[in-house]
Amino acid sequence: MQENENIIAKKYATAFLNIYGSQFSLNEIMSLTFLSNFFRKNRYFYVSLEMSTIPFKTKETVITKVVKGFKFKTPIKKLILTLLKHGRIEIIEKVLANIWYRFKKIHNIEKFIISTSYPITKKQKAIIVKLLTTITNKQVLTQFITDRSLVVGLRMESLEFLWERSIKKELIMISKFIAKKGIPCE
Repeated sequence: MQENENIIAKKYATAFLNIYGSQFSLNEIMSLTFLSNFFRKNRYFYVSLEMSTIPFKTKETVITKVVKGFKFKTPIKKLILTLLKHGRIEIIEKVLANIWYRFKKIHNIEKFIISTSYPITKKQKAIIVKLLTTITNKQVLTQFITDRSLVVGLRMESLEFLWERSIKKELIMISKFIAKKGIPCE
């Protein structure tokens, strides 16, 4: 069942991007996460949309208000109504996640989480972004986090890429080596 839902969600996402993809900017596609979070936090919303006792016109009015509340374009409303008409509203989160994933793939975008052991300057951030853009040959989106557990160092991670140079990593490697060799620690 789960596998079928994933396949169906991919098909809806692909069809949506084929028809409406050129109408959306990167920021608009990224903001779909807000809508996805809304659906995740309001599970009863699904239930109410699936109830046959509520007229379709009422459901359409509610969806229109939600879409306007998030300031989305009409195609998002059409997507939600299509899923509702097809009896597939419960996969909306998966469809939205697939739209984001496929949009990144189409536009050669990679999202990175950059962890540093201390706050870094805008200039240092720009150097990191330039390095990642050069290495990956993709448009890079970054989120910078200060992670004191690194002790000293830097960690750059995406779905396809991981690079870390930190004292934390070195300590973990030393610990594994010691455990493997059976050297007693005092």
